[in-house]
Amino acid sequence: AYFEFAFWSGLRSGELISLTWADVDLRQGYVRVRRTLSKGFLKHTKTASVRDVLLNDRSRAGLLRAHALTHEYGGCIFLSPRTGKPFETEKSPRCVFTQALKKLGIRHRSQYHTRHTYATLLLMAGANPAFVAAQLGHSVTMTLTVYSKWISGKSDAAEMAKLSAFVPNLTQDAPK
Repeated sequence: AYFEFAFWSGLRSGELISLTWADVDLRQGYVRVRRTLSKGFLKHTKTASVRDVLLNDRSRAGLLRAHALTHEYGGCIFLSPRTGKPFETEKSPRCVFTQALKKLGIRHRSQYHTRHTYATLLLMAGANPAFVAAQLGHSVTMTLTVYSKWISGKSDAAEMAKLSAFVPNLTQDAPK
């Protein structure tokens, strides 16, 4: 549940482990990211702003799986499977992620790559960079700086077609 939600929500690891059921609105389809757990302390998010992250089918599925496991306890959505208590640091989920990669024969990556995966999937699917930035809690400039290489590619011809559609006689008026 934890990693499905991580891959399909784009939350930072500290935001994931500090998320509570009070932050979830399944009817409206979002989670409200208000805080992060860093080095054992609850703090404001990295940007010190609250953001609403929209749920897609996969992030909702991860939450529903977690709901069956932890909702009756209230409080944090993701609890340590070893202790049944909220995570105190990001270390435990990070270790599980590292072990899973090793068993799958995938080279080491940080758990932060779950966030990068979500961002690149959105951009490759054609999502507006401003929307992606808002979901991640980034500025548009930061989003474009980090992820711009995932925007171009197969869709380049379609992007140029937008200009031709906007200015219909573009090729006819070109100098010879």
